[in-house]
Amino acid sequence: MLNQALADLLQQRAKVILNRSVNVADATGLLIADGSERGQVVPDALRACQEGRPVRSELHNEPVMWVPFTYDQQTIGACGVIEAFGQVTPEAIGLLQGLAEVITQEHFVSLHLQPSDELRRSLLREVLTNSRLGAE
Repeated sequence: MLNQALADLLQQRAKVILNRSVNVADATGLLIADGSERGQVVPDALRACQEGRPVRSELHNEPVMWVPFTYDQQTIGACGVIEAFGQVTPEAIGLLQGLAEVITQEHFVSLHLQPSDELRRSLLREVLTNSRLGAE
């Protein structure tokens, strides 16, 4: 459910808002948005997703807080916030989870709207180019 485009978007926006490096893993713990280790499975990211709560650990010899996020009442991934310059506050965790959920919701709504936009364009094209409409 969590794809590369969505993970990259989450990583970029979370980094700007939190002013920290952020990694993104899917619900299986697989890093899909990370500066250097894409494709690596991170057991603590998986644990955060399975338990539905933030988990502190290390990644690349740096402290990290894995914060799970949901879509449609299902955990779909976790953001790993690097804590090299201090621990992530509970407020920042809530902000990150809310941000991830809103971005995910926007992403999936836009995916669902695109086919209906295409259908609308097709219908309009057919109506405008159909010569039989004016004959009746």
